[in-house]
Parts: sequence; structure tokens; C-alpha cells
Amino acid sequence: MRILLTLLIPVIFLSCGSSKINSTPKFIGVGTGDRLLVCDLTGNKGNNYQDLTALANETLKSKSGIEPVLFSDSEFKLKQFGIDLSSMNEVDSMTAKIISEKLNLDFILLTRIGYLKDNFEQTSSNYDFKEARLYFTLYDLKMPRLIWKCDVKTTISPFIYGGSRADYSINPTSSDYALNRGYRKGIKKLIKSFKVI
Repeated sequence: MRILLTLLIPVIFLSCGSSKINSTPKFIGVGTGDRLLVCDLTGNKGNNYQDLTALANETLKSKSGIEPVLFSDSEFKLKQFGIDLSSMNEVDSMTAKIISEKLNLDFILLTRIGYLKDNFEQTSSNYDFKEARLYFTLYDLKMPRLIWKCDVKTTISPFIYGGSRADYSINPTSSDYALNRGYRKGIKKLIKSFKVI
């Protein structure tokens, strides 16, 4: 067991990953104290990623002038007005008006999981690569309109070991790890895009 752990620990740290991030526009005008609702991730019914929402709120609170609002506090209130944010991928003007007025919010961030890939087929050239794709959309509720979007694709590469007879690859991570990494990158990109006006 000790030998297995000794072999796996370096493998975990040596597994390389990369993220491709496309976002537009470069800067978003915000005011100090503007209130932002970060919604739970949609697009994957199997898992619960509420810990990522909590991480986003924590990061936004400490590294930006924005005031994040807890999704869990807002979800019940909005359901009373017929709005189910857990299934939304976009916000129309009527919904934006209700959210803004009832919760006194300036912005809402929706994040959708495009796909998660755990490829275990040895015949595939992508064997042992883990991938996740996320789509972020930020809405200005006062305008109301979509003001920022971001597409993050994260790939975690396997560790390749060259033996005397053949190359072996191993990747102990999962597509959830790729998603977690991509989500963090997307939130960092959002914060870097904020321009206080």
C-alpha cells in the first residue's frame, strides 16, 4: 500500500492540465457594492456543485467590490414568484425585472455545464484525458441585458510513463476535477474583467 501511495502522489501532481478561455467583452462596468447573485451550476443532473458556488461567493467577496448574494437564500423567494433559477440558461427582460425588484440585485451569473468527459477507451487517441466545458453568462438586471459571456474548456492530461517495452499512461483525476479547475478559472476571469465605474 505504501509503495502504491508513493507512486500515485507524484502522478497526481505531475498530471498536467490546461484551460482555454474565451470571454467577451474584456471589461465590465460595475459599481462598488453592486449585488451579484451567483446561481448553482446547471446542465448536469447527476452531481451537486454547491461547494463551487460557495467558493465563487467567497472569492468575489474578498477580491472584488461586488457584494455576492447566496443562491440558497434567493432560490425559495424567487420560486414564490414562479421563477426557477436552477433550470435557467438565460434571463428574459420580464424575469430580470422581477429578480431585480424582489431581491434588490444588480447582476446575476448563470453557469451551465456543456459536457464532462472521462475517456477510458484504450483505442482512443484521447485515452485517459479528462475534460470539462463550462459556459458563464452575466446579466445586468437593471438594463436588462447579457453583458458578459465566457467559455472555459479544461483538459487534464495523463501522466505518461515510458517503460522498457511500451509507454503507459495514468490519470487518477476525473472530469469533476477538470470542471472544478475550469470553474475557478472562469470566476478569476470574471473578477479580472470587472472595472469599477
